[in-house]
Amino acid sequence: MAYPIYRGSPSSMSFLRAVRKAMAGVREEPKFEVVNKYDGYEIRSYPETVWITLKITGKTHAECGRPEFSRLLGYINGNNETGVSLPMTSPVVFRVSFEESKDLTVSLFLSPSVEDPPKPKDSDMSLFQAPAGQLFVRTFSGFASDAEWKKEFEQLQSELEDPEEAVTSFYYRSAFDPPFKMVGRRNEVWIARKK
Repeated sequence: MAYPIYRGSPSSMSFLRAVRKAMAGVREEPKFEVVNKYDGYEIRSYPETVWITLKITGKTHAECGRPEFSRLLGYINGNNETGVSLPMTSPVVFRVSFEESKDLTVSLFLSPSVEDPPKPKDSDMSLFQAPAGQLFVRTFSGFASDAEWKKEFEQLQSELEDPEEAVTSFYYRSAFDPPFKMVGRRNEVWIARKK
């Protein structure tokens, strides 16, 4: 008996390739050193890192999801200037700003093994080199709603030993797991530490 061949859209195929990669093993994450641990959070020091970043206009964080993530996956799966597939990594990071702008960004960490990352074809994407720095980090699990992310951010902010050290005009929502992982999910709220 012959089985039918799946002929989905390119974005569906990108999503399926990403699922296959995610199921194959652990994904690379940015390296860091723990500077200090407290009850409920830690301070981490990160080296300079490179990210692929998608600018999103006219949507809230709650309205973003699979289509935006699929665009990032497209880049990883070869929809870039060189057509080369890159290693799957994590986390996927949303930057949440408290400023007036309606523009959002969602980013995916790029492995340092990719020495010269290809430029994206998508005009809403860019390569971003994040400088070395320190972050206040709170880790929690589950499928987080907008309200839960905000609650975790506020909890982290309230626990900081010295709130004056925190950049409070924005924070990051970092998700480490694929959507099909049902238990043991890892999410982190990141607040930048002033230099």
